[in-house]
Amino acid sequence: MILLVVLVAVAITTKFAYFTLTGVYVYEFSTTQAAKQFVELKDRGFPVEVEVEGVATRTREPITLRGLVTLARGGTLVFITKDGWRVSAGGRYAIIENIAAEKVVLRPLNMYTTILVYEEYQLDDVSDLVNIVAQIEERIKPEYAYVDGGVALIGTGEIEASFYQSFLNATTNGIQATWGVWPDPGRGKGVYLSLENAPCKAVLNLERLLPPNDGAVFSDVRITLVTPTPVRREFLPEPRPALVNTIKPGEER
Repeated sequence: MILLVVLVAVAITTKFAYFTLTGVYVYEFSTTQAAKQFVELKDRGFPVEVEVEGVATRTREPITLRGLVTLARGGTLVFITKDGWRVSAGGRYAIIENIAAEKVVLRPLNMYTTILVYEEYQLDDVSDLVNIVAQIEERIKPEYAYVDGGVALIGTGEIEASFYQSFLNATTNGIQATWGVWPDPGRGKGVYLSLENAPCKAVLNLERLLPPNDGAVFSDVRITLVTPTPVRREFLPEPRPALVNTIKPGEER
């Protein structure tokens, strides 16, 4: 028993990081190394949960948050929390990210990653996307879920884009509003909402933000689910996704 405790406590140590025999990666003052480790684990098919300890860059107050890592850019980690927030963490001197991290703990999850792809013709309105997300949350009950893609609201103007963006900043995250010319001929100008690792709970806010819009045009939308067991296609709501890609834990990408 004593030997077992000693073995679990043993760690292979470097200046900034150590790996425990329980499969947890710990990084102190080195989000860059944590980001590299995340990419390696993701390439091996593992979703990765993170716990970040540090200070909030806006208030300088201590903070600890846990969530699913969705993206790594240089020394920045982006993750979503179970209550629907998209959070960025940088190094101890970070000012742009939400958290200046002092300690980062990565935990590879023995769970499945399923990517659902909905093509443009499958969605007619913002309410379609919101309805699909709501039904997935209810039927599948994923451990984590987030959305990538975009929707163009044809016929809206530059002033509306500013309004949407200020509203989005106050109500949700992972969604940006821009104004411009939609590339397809004949569709004119409008507001484009881009979703990058937007938590599903944030997407549910879109319906109350945006009125029904006959000119809504969706680009390909990808919904990523992390679940303990494989997602069964027959449990997915209509319209069914054009593509379902399931990645087993430990499966090389």
